[in-house]
Amino acid sequence: ADLFHIIRQRWILASSAAFVLTALFAIVLLNQTPQYEAEASLVVDLRADKVVNVQEVVENSVQNSSLLETAMNTHIERLKSRSMAGSVVDSLTEAQQVKLTEAFTGPLEEIPLEERPELVSLIIEEMLSIAWLPDSQVLRVRIKHTERHLAKLVADRYVKLYIRSQTTLRGQSTEQAVEFLDAQTVELKQRLETEEAALQAYRTDNDLVTVEQSQQIITERLSDLSKAITEARVRLVGVESYRNQINAAGDNLDLIMNLPFVGGKLNVAEIYNELQDLKTEQRILAETYLERHPLMVENLAAQQAVADALWMAIRQGSQEYTVEEARITEELASLNAELDAAKEESRRLESLAIEYRVLSRKVEAQRDIFDRITSRFNETSVSQQINSTTIRILDLAALPREPVWPDVKKIGLASILLFGFIFVGLPFGIELADNRLRSFDDIERY
Repeated sequence: ADLFHIIRQRWILASSAAFVLTALFAIVLLNQTPQYEAEASLVVDLRADKVVNVQEVVENSVQNSSLLETAMNTHIERLKSRSMAGSVVDSLTEAQQVKLTEAFTGPLEEIPLEERPELVSLIIEEMLSIAWLPDSQVLRVRIKHTERHLAKLVADRYVKLYIRSQTTLRGQSTEQAVEFLDAQTVELKQRLETEEAALQAYRTDNDLVTVEQSQQIITERLSDLSKAITEARVRLVGVESYRNQINAAGDNLDLIMNLPFVGGKLNVAEIYNELQDLKTEQRILAETYLERHPLMVENLAAQQAVADALWMAIRQGSQEYTVEEARITEELASLNAELDAAKEESRRLESLAIEYRVLSRKVEAQRDIFDRITSRFNETSVSQQINSTTIRILDLAALPREPVWPDVKKIGLASILLFGFIFVGLPFGIELADNRLRSFDDIERY
């Protein structure tokens, strides 16, 4: 009741003062120079576009939201940087720079040269604002100015020059990568040629087509020699067996003739048959004549001659196996010597193969590195010619039609709040300075 009473006592004064002050406040704000806001937008892609399988030199892929937030904040700070504002100012004509500055300072002719504000600072502090809504990849670049065409121009310049600066940075990094890879390609090519020359010289010095082919040839030779030695040993065992049987038979003609490899010979068999015929003839003559009979003597002489011829034929047959045994023995010695030489050559080639494989692995490793670097160099050279920036212009600024300031709604709301504050605050202020008893509270207090 006391509060209502205080306001009721001075409502005319309070309302008048509030109306006058609010009206002055509204008039001052509404008469301010109109401010226009132009907005251009950029979209930040998560990764650069790929052309076929060409890899980017600088990877800009974003893996999670925290990295996305970091990347977006980095772009915002770059847009707000003095270097970016300086690039925009440099792109404007002198007349445009003057118009931008005079909107905040008035005519520049009236301001001493040393006291004139820096346009870069005015743009950052008074004109520029960067907005980014979370969970999006869009940056909004807003420029406020009294001249709407200038606001649109500066907003467009900001987004265009920022993309150009990012492309330049990526181009510089790509160019450095190309230069480095080019130098590495030349160096690796020289190394590869040196390693190949060393391998070829080693191959020539050791008279090798390839170690693998030489080893294969030696392996085949070892196999052939082993097979020939085995066959010779088998033949030698057979010849020794024949000689042992002949030696075991001794001078027993019947045992010797029972040996097929002796008695089966055609000449021996013919002589033996002739001897048997003579013995048959002797038995027939013995039935008629005595031992001293000329026919008996002639028969015995003939048997002796045939027997001598038979033993000579048998000895000649036996001698063949002796000669064959000696020949096979000599052949075995020769084959063993060749086998030892082949084994020694195999060991030599194996030692050569170790060094050859080392040199070959060096060449292959060097060639693999050279191929990779060359491929990377080609990809980088292609990517250098590709617009691979991850920032795109979503929209250029539209020419603003309505000023963002003075804002009638905001000024009206502020005026209403100011009117209420004065209408209530002024009576209480006067009441605090007035000592007369006017309310129930005054009576209770005093």
